[in-house]
Amino acid sequence: YTRPTSLEHHVRYAQTITGLDQVVGDLLDDLEERGLAEDTIIVFASDHGLLMGEHGMGGKSLLYDLASKIPCFIYDPNLPRDLRGRKVDELVSSLDITCTLLDYAGIPELDFMSGASLRPLVQGEDVVWRHDLFLESLYTGRDTPFQEGVRSGKWKYIRMYDGKNRYAEVDVDFANRAPGFEMLFDLEDDPGERINLADNPPDPEVLADLRARCAAGSQELNRRRQVFKETVEVKKR
Repeated sequence: YTRPTSLEHHVRYAQTITGLDQVVGDLLDDLEERGLAEDTIIVFASDHGLLMGEHGMGGKSLLYDLASKIPCFIYDPNLPRDLRGRKVDELVSSLDITCTLLDYAGIPELDFMSGASLRPLVQGEDVVWRHDLFLESLYTGRDTPFQEGVRSGKWKYIRMYDGKNRYAEVDVDFANRAPGFEMLFDLEDDPGERINLADNPPDPEVLADLRARCAAGSQELNRRRQVFKETVEVKKR
């Protein structure tokens, strides 16, 4: 990464976004021409964001909001006009997208799915929604650490462990390991995530609670991994 190559990277990134806009527009035009526009639910999303110099970093594996947040647009042509064009301020996950599409198709979710359908939010229903969202990044290339975190209200907590290029499931069980580094952000006062409060939290109870929530999310995910692995092995037999 040099100044000229970084500039080129930014230009190509912007070109990719413009190209994607064009492709999506062509797709919508094609749906109209085929008479399918009024019968098609459209979900536009991404897998992650990208750090492009912020925090002195590049790439997409760190759990800062710029990398972990994704766009999520849902278009339902049958939605009443007074419910269109809204921004729903709730914690949603890419895991919810599959559940959402199954819901619109009238197909039940499978037992191992951990997401939730976004259809009630789109339709403006008064539903009880999640207050926490567990985050995880296990990409370890380029010396990237194992990372876990939790978003809860205005708080965001992230913990890191030394990464391992080739790792097994036992390596991502952090139940009895102290993290090598922690971060705590107040996203209301510090939306850019520049002030790490982990070493001097304004409320130690908040940090303790977020640590516990993160640990619970980590263990639940490891439990689900094991159950899924055992299910697949049984089916192979």
